[in-house]
Amino acid sequence: MDIKEQIPQLIKEVERLWKQLTGLDVPEAFIRNPMTTEEVQKVESELNVILPQEYKEFLQSYGSFFIPGGEIVYGKNRGKTSPFEEGDFSVVENTVKLREKFPELPKNFIPILDEPDCGAVCLICGGPNHGKLVLWVYYRAYKDPEFECQKEGPDFWTWFYNELLSSKKEFEEELAKPINERGIKPLI
Repeated sequence: MDIKEQIPQLIKEVERLWKQLTGLDVPEAFIRNPMTTEEVQKVESELNVILPQEYKEFLQSYGSFFIPGGEIVYGKNRGKTSPFEEGDFSVVENTVKLREKFPELPKNFIPILDEPDCGAVCLICGGPNHGKLVLWVYYRAYKDPEFECQKEGPDFWTWFYNELLSSKKEFEEELAKPINERGIKPLI
């Protein structure tokens, strides 16, 4: 079974752990509304890039993705539907904002996840590294040439799987602690 086929089961595991930690059953927080082929083509047109096939598949399967207590993978914006959500989920809007704020952002780098106090995980669209993911650093504190672009993943599905696995591990570690020592506490 390849990584892409393992993701739905891993999502269920993360949802189960979240419910165990918080007492909340919030499946809509995890899966967004998928995009149509036409919407994906519009993203490519608006950003003037050819998206890697794996990210197109993600957009058509999930749209965008949010893990409460975790991270937002940009894709389709659907508006705030959960009290845990913050920010904008649109890959187009977030790319345009970053391009305006940081003109040095390479035009073939598409930010798909914000890394607070550091930069953005970007998908490379085009060229010899098409489909790879890198951390593009834009905060001054990290403007060390050695740190400018760190490799984050060889392809989208591997990166996404590892992000989910990281959340699963974090939630399992939280559940292993006494309730009064947890960073994530029951909400009901």
